[in-house]
Amino acid sequence: MSYVYLTRQLWPGQVVDKIVGGGKTRRYAGQRNGTFPPSIHLGRSARWLSDEVEAYRDFIIAKPRATDEELRKFVSELVAKRPTLAQVAA
Repeated sequence: MSYVYLTRQLWPGQVVDKIVGGGKTRRYAGQRNGTFPPSIHLGRSARWLSDEVEAYRDFIIAKPRATDEELRKFVSELVAKRPTLAQVAA
């Protein structure tokens, strides 16, 4: 699966929860076990890359019975594609 999104935003947890369903506990538990994209910390606040959240949502819609291992693999691929700070600032 390949996803292309034209804009990248940083979303707070409340927006992420509305996009993928669930809540704060599920989001952070998924981060701990590698089945949800990790947040980016800006000071004391956590934000998620919009393109990663949308790709994750599309993946779980396409594969509703995905195993934790499949989710971990997908999330690790998303994280590997993250741009560096220099690339984002350019």
